[in-house]
Amino acid sequence: MLRQTDCMKHLTALGGGSLEANSGECFLVKGIFVVPSLGDTYLTVKINNFTVAYFRLVGKGGNHLGGVSHYRPGFNLMDYLVKRGLPFSLPIAEGQKLTVSRGADAGNVVILYDSYDAGD
Repeated sequence: MLRQTDCMKHLTALGGGSLEANSGECFLVKGIFVVPSLGDTYLTVKINNFTVAYFRLVGKGGNHLGGVSHYRPGFNLMDYLVKRGLPFSLPIAEGQKLTVSRGADAGNVVILYDSYDAGD
């Protein structure tokens, strides 16, 4: 059963951070948004040490996870796929941990997710 929708976790730790589902809860990640710093290159997303996504943050092709702010609009690949009818979400089961790692020391990562009871 859905506990809360549109939860956000703001990661500002050096090199990334994590989101862990405790006992009795699970998450469905709906979006990841990044404001990259000059040292950023790519963002790696892992669930329990298994790589599930790899996104470019800077370069000629731009940021694949932009659009976090009204003042910094941009393209977001996850949002684009959902609008095209291709569901793109990352389920985090009870006791699992989603880890985000980046190349830079500074910058902001925002994870948008829904919280559910365990087993949903």
